[in-house]
Amino acid sequence: MSKASTLLEDSPGRRVIGQAIIPGEGEIMTNRVPPRIKKLLAAKRRLLDRLLEKNAEGQLSSAEKSKLQQLVAEAEELAVANAQRLAEFSESENGACRPMLYL
Repeated sequence: MSKASTLLEDSPGRRVIGQAIIPGEGEIMTNRVPPRIKKLLAAKRRLLDRLLEKNAEGQLSSAEKSKLQQLVAEAEELAVANAQRLAEFSESENGACRPMLYL
């Protein structure tokens, strides 16, 4: 693949220089899509926020403390799983994730 420099105007008086990767004859560019990041459901995020606030004020019941621990564990599991998926994605295809610009 060859590289071609590009000069883009993004606002008056300001220029951005970038590079485009241009496939050579017979080469194919694949469109790599990063993995989706998984998140807590909105209702769980709101509950987690509320419980964290109550915890900071020292006003959690034992049931709420148990629920807070459960939600924190779930959020941590999601964070680790997301990090693993993103790391695998970035290491795939020779460890390079190239931006594509179709000319």
